[in-house]
Amino acid sequence: MKDYFAFTYRELDVLRLMAQGLDNKEIAKTLFVAVTTVKTFINRIYQKLGFTDPIGQVPRVCAVLYYIEHKEELERWNIIKRALQALSWK
Repeated sequence: MKDYFAFTYRELDVLRLMAQGLDNKEIAKTLFVAVTTVKTFINRIYQKLGFTDPIGQVPRVCAVLYYIEHKEELERWNIIKRALQALSWK
C-alpha cells in the first residue's frame, strides 16, 4: 500500500482542485491562500510523486492522473487524518 499519509491534508486539497482543472490562481482563491503558497504545495506534491526537476505541464498532468487513480484511498486517508487531528485538539 502506498503511504498516503505522506500527503498533508492541504496538499490533498490542492491535488483535488488540480484534478478539477483549477489553475493556481483559482486554487489560491478557493483555499484562501496566496498563489505562492499554492505553488509551494504543488512543488511538495511533485517531490512526493518523484518529480525532482519538474518542467512544463507533465508533472501537473501526472499528479492529476495519480489523484484520479488513487482518489478513494487519498480521500479516505484525508478524512482519517482530519479526524485524528480533531481528536488531538481536544
